[in-house]
Amino acid sequence: ENVDWKAGQHGIFKFEDKKVNGKKFRAFSVASIKAENKIIFSTRISDEPSDFKKYLRTMNIGDKLKMTGPFGGFYIKDYEKPMAMIAGGVGIPPIRALLKEIESSGKKPRAVEVLYMDSKEEYAYKEYLESLDKKYEYINIHFISDRRRFNKVLNEFTTKYKNDANYFISGTPNMIKG
Repeated sequence: ENVDWKAGQHGIFKFEDKKVNGKKFRAFSVASIKAENKIIFSTRISDEPSDFKKYLRTMNIGDKLKMTGPFGGFYIKDYEKPMAMIAGGVGIPPIRALLKEIESSGKKPRAVEVLYMDSKEEYAYKEYLESLDKKYEYINIHFISDRRRFNKVLNEFTTKYKNDANYFISGTPNMIKG
């Protein structure tokens, strides 16, 4: 209740009632928009997770997780420009939120190109993303697991729009740096 955020922002999440060994908090992008009336975030949990992620995996309805925030300037400021949304692996949650925001706003950007790169081909929100691709002619979703294809699609967008576009990049620090 009484939490307000812009699509694309993130929060800092922490357990207050559990003793967590290692890193005691995590930053997660909010994957939902205010109109959905819930806070959604996503993460990948490995076979040997940290204490924090072990607790996430075993949460039940009613268990508490504290969120500080939301924070950040990762949100749409200009609907007039074309948009390239680049997500690597678990970088898709803020992109989902941005797409939900576009859909709920009724605004129609010139073009929205979503490049969702995941070498494991484990695409979160795949059904939702595919439905957008079918429903809106200006939204194109690319599920990509190959670097060459990623570069090809991105080069086509940057050649067409150059610096007259908004670029949103979300993923691991190494992916963003690359």
